[in-house]
Amino acid sequence: MDAGGLLLREWAPALFSADGSGSGEALGWGWDGEELALLGAGLRGAKGKLWAEVAGREMEVRGVEREAYPGLDRLRVRLPALGAMSGVRVGVEGQVSNEVGVGVR
Repeated sequence: MDAGGLLLREWAPALFSADGSGSGEALGWGWDGEELALLGAGLRGAKGKLWAEVAGREMEVRGVEREAYPGLDRLRVRLPALGAMSGVRVGVEGQVSNEVGVGVR
């Protein structure tokens, strides 16, 4: 029997999807022509530079705020109109989140 191992980290970035699977359409709101808000976890309090990437291009992270429930974070990202669905992911210090989709017109 393999004893296995358990790796614990102080943070691990993750983005939530609309269907709860961790992939597919992103769970978020509030695109105002310039900024998109996404829901995730493990983003607040991360030590190091938090980055966001959409369709392979780095986007400006404008902030991370605590939401109503413990462990739930709101990530605000500067995002131009994309048209087609594109993948978004975030990361900090070598830790990369799952990829979810966003489509903004």
